[in-house]
Amino acid sequence: MSKVPVPATGQLTADEMYLVREAILLPLILQMLDKKLKEMEWSSDTLKTLYKRSIELVIDRVLQDHIGVRKELRARRIKTWDGDNTDFALYINYNCRGYDGNFFVTHDLAKSEIGVRLGKYIQEAFLPISGGLT
Repeated sequence: MSKVPVPATGQLTADEMYLVREAILLPLILQMLDKKLKEMEWSSDTLKTLYKRSIELVIDRVLQDHIGVRKELRARRIKTWDGDNTDFALYINYNCRGYDGNFFVTHDLAKSEIGVRLGKYIQEAFLPISGGLT
């Protein structure tokens, strides 16, 4: 993340909205991957070890991004906490330098974004193995 001047007070900037959105999506991706990892524990699949290690590699990359987002939010004096989740959307509350607000992502958007993101994370995790071939 690039260093940009942080306004003294006020609502979220476009960059900050992106960070708050990431604060919603990245934990969802981690939950999904963790669930798959636990499912693999009980699997009798011959390639169980390969699948588990692959999931662990992707989890590591998502965790790195999540840690970076949390640090950037902290640097910009933005605090987030879970909001009300409905059948329609996932909400997150935030305090941005004294301004309280909430932000939401619809379930449909979250589902499609998570699918795209997982594809990117998997590609990044295995790029060194494939030697950059796509």
